[in-house]
Amino acid sequence: MKTKYHGNPRSIYTCVAPKFCTCPDLGSNKLKPSKTGHTNCLKTKSLSCTIKKLTKLVAYPVSNTDTVPRICSYLEDFINLADRDGFVSLTLCALIQVLYLTENYLFACTTSLYTLRATQYVKDLNGVMKILEFLALRAPDIPDYQKYLHQTLLFCRTPPLLTKTSEALFCGKIIEDYFTLLSYLLLIFPTFREVLIVHETIHRLLDKSKPRHIAAVKLETCRNAVEASILPVVLTEILEIATNEIFPRVLETTLLLASVSKKCCYRMMEAGVFEYIMIRLDPNYEIRLPLVPPPKIQDEELQMGRNQVEILVSVSNLMWTILNTMMNATNMPADLSGINPPSQSAMWSLRYAFKKEVLCSKQNQSSLTMRNDLASMILAVLGTFPGWKFIESGLVDDLVILSVATELGIDNTWAGSVKFGNSDKDIQFKKILILVVCYLDKIMASVEIMKQRKLMAGLLTIVNPDTNNENVTKNEVQFWELNQYAFHAVCVLLPKMPGEFIEAKGTNRLLMILEWSVLREFDSRLILNCIKAVSSIVMNGTEIIRNDFRHHGAVGTVIKLVHFILSKNIIGSQHQRILTHAILIMEVLIRRDRHYQILYGEQSVKMVLRLLYKCMYDEARSCQLDNRLVIALGAFIWGCIVWYPSTLKAFVERGGIFVMLDIIDATIFPVRIIYLGALCDICEEESCEAQISTWRGANKELGLMSLLARIWREEEIRIKAKRTSDGCIEDMELPLMGVQQWITTYFFNRDHRTSPALAEMLGSCRPKIHAIRKIIERNLAVYEVRNNHYKILLREMPTEDHITMLIVDHYFRLKQGEVWTELQQDMLHIGIIPLRLDGEMIFLMLQSHRRRSLFIKSSQEAILKAIKDDHVHEEKTTYREIIDSKLAPTLDALHEIEYIARTTDSEFMHKRKDRQRSEVGRALNFPKNVDLQFYHRTFCNETNVTAIMNLQHITKNEARTAEDSEKYKLSISNVTTRTSRMTIPNLQLHHAGRV
Repeated sequence: MKTKYHGNPRSIYTCVAPKFCTCPDLGSNKLKPSKTGHTNCLKTKSLSCTIKKLTKLVAYPVSNTDTVPRICSYLEDFINLADRDGFVSLTLCALIQVLYLTENYLFACTTSLYTLRATQYVKDLNGVMKILEFLALRAPDIPDYQKYLHQTLLFCRTPPLLTKTSEALFCGKIIEDYFTLLSYLLLIFPTFREVLIVHETIHRLLDKSKPRHIAAVKLETCRNAVEASILPVVLTEILEIATNEIFPRVLETTLLLASVSKKCCYRMMEAGVFEYIMIRLDPNYEIRLPLVPPPKIQDEELQMGRNQVEILVSVSNLMWTILNTMMNATNMPADLSGINPPSQSAMWSLRYAFKKEVLCSKQNQSSLTMRNDLASMILAVLGTFPGWKFIESGLVDDLVILSVATELGIDNTWAGSVKFGNSDKDIQFKKILILVVCYLDKIMASVEIMKQRKLMAGLLTIVNPDTNNENVTKNEVQFWELNQYAFHAVCVLLPKMPGEFIEAKGTNRLLMILEWSVLREFDSRLILNCIKAVSSIVMNGTEIIRNDFRHHGAVGTVIKLVHFILSKNIIGSQHQRILTHAILIMEVLIRRDRHYQILYGEQSVKMVLRLLYKCMYDEARSCQLDNRLVIALGAFIWGCIVWYPSTLKAFVERGGIFVMLDIIDATIFPVRIIYLGALCDICEEESCEAQISTWRGANKELGLMSLLARIWREEEIRIKAKRTSDGCIEDMELPLMGVQQWITTYFFNRDHRTSPALAEMLGSCRPKIHAIRKIIERNLAVYEVRNNHYKILLREMPTEDHITMLIVDHYFRLKQGEVWTELQQDMLHIGIIPLRLDGEMIFLMLQSHRRRSLFIKSSQEAILKAIKDDHVHEEKTTYREIIDSKLAPTLDALHEIEYIARTTDSEFMHKRKDRQRSEVGRALNFPKNVDLQFYHRTFCNETNVTAIMNLQHITKNEARTAEDSEKYKLSISNVTTRTSRMTIPNLQLHHAGRV
């Protein structure tokens, strides 16, 4: 700042810059001011001070014309100071980076120095925003401000810098206001040049690919700020009114916001972004009447201009970005009712663009790609927003026509001139259309259009093509891809079009494939797709469809297919999946149909037994057994064999119960649930006592009760029920409850109409084990006869099984106690105080439940005490027998006889010596390449061995010389007897003769 003193005739200037400023002090006597009166006063000014003064000056509500030159003077200083400070800061930053960067990047930094000289700071951003707003409002009326407005916009292009790190914690609100100001400027700027600068500013703030200063505001802060600002809504509204010149640039900025923030996508959808961008897909939208669809596309319209192509690509990218955000969103609101669907005019424009690309696809390759992109985008819209006006706009009719174009022809439609080939893009387009018609199933009105266009007949033609009428020849890979998609589409659409499926002879086409696979070449991929489709159809279809499959002999065909697969030597994973779906088909078609049960009952039993033996006892499998196949077999046995006496008798007589028990013994928990449920119903029959009584487990010692007890314990370990190390009850209040049920009962805010205790029984083996136990006890007289004959069941059960069976016997009463506990807990949670009699009843039931738990606990402890007493008694008996047998005198006599023989019998002495030599010889043979300090030698206590510590034991033979003895030198490690180990380091034996 320049200060003039009138006391002195000479003008004296002083520098008011900070202390670190290096400008000369013009107030000293040694320095003289310039005669021109103009000094380098710009160095005496601060950018922040200038912004503050300029902010105060432009903040007046009314400014007269006298203030304009003053404001212009401050604006001139502001621009010059901003240019100087920005140049210095960026130059220092570039010089620092020079030390670490390559020459190419150095050139890029040097280039950007002169294009981004001006730099703003977060601390000055509030003032800069006020200045910018003032210039934007006054520049149209005052021409002097126009130059400064443009320079200020250029100054604001770069992201603001942080002067200290702590500013990043509090600058969010300032950046939010900054984005709001930029959106306001987009609306009020009249010229194209200023609008482009604002768009460039937004891109520099949010685009992570743009170079950023190391001290600039972080991208995350800018993203949070733009989400909270009104910029997404303003950009969406600008899309509605933007001219053709500025519309592509607005699209780019909108795409940038959509790509950096999911919240911005949702806000733009609420503001109607789809409506404004889709209507621009029709270049004649401005002259078209609101309720009139676009006319038929003429040949001259197929040649699009470059601008229209760019708009189409940008609109497609923007829609894809928003749709992808919605499909992959995790924290977006589930209710999308606040998003209004596009109008019918916008849907007409989308249809116009799609039809145009389909017609242009015969001329250039770029239209092929755009055609597939638009089809994929329609598919994504159908999956995310099925409520759009696809029917009213006519898009559904176009999509259905194209989906079966190669099968039924399109000669009499708008796409009659289009020819589809077998290229990859055409096959991809075909697959997208098949998926589209699957999603059209959600729109009820589209089903009638599909029926009129005979979509089901076209899909069945893809599944089982007629070679005489096929328009397009496909290779093997393309056939498999389309075949899989077509099977899926048939399964999805069949519940809505059962009549069309029967009319198109769909049952014959599918069963024909299965018959062909048995009689001709077997292709597992085709059969798997076909059998999956048939399984889905009969399980999800109506009774009319099931009767049609029964009428055409589907059960017999499936049985043939099963036996054909079982005849193979090796059964792979695909074969097991085919067998799984085949069993499911037979279960649905045979169950609850008495006629088919009588007709196919014997064949079903043979097939099931053959499958069970193949699964359990045949090791000729190329992969692990699929448990889904075993579950499907169990469901078939339970639903189609157990409930019919004739088939159950044949199943039991052929040893089916033995195989079922083997499966229960060897498989996992989900499989056991199915087979234990079927076994409960089988135990009701009197013809199965012998099989149940005579079955033995894998160890051939334990029977059915031991198996059930083991399964019970494994499930309690899985649910983490409280048990002691001996298997006894530990929790007297809730002895059956696991951790998850306990959390659900006491902590979850669940529906009080449900019971966790009863829900736990549905997916548990314990109630089924309890039922089997009670059925056996009910027919105890019959089982006692079997037990006395075969000598198994409870008398041979281990102790832990006896302890477990005490809990099994009281399972029902303990489960009742859990229900009463839940009732008390629910009343406490709701706040209900029961009446006196009701409260006493609840209290008595809970006390009874606790007494029962104590009774089980005491019974288990009594069993353990009895077992322990038996062990003590057995041990004492053994000791008494040893004492009564008088073994000590006998052993002394044996030692005396051995001593006499050792001292008098020469033959005995030679045998002992030979045994000693053989043991020493074996001890000398250590494995090769081993560490000898970790090896030792142990001899029998009857073998006489001398242990020598820290010495060398040398034995020589008179027939050997000293020279020959070196090659017999062996290293011996530690020597121990049976009772002790003696370390012998540095012990060597020169073994040259007889010991």
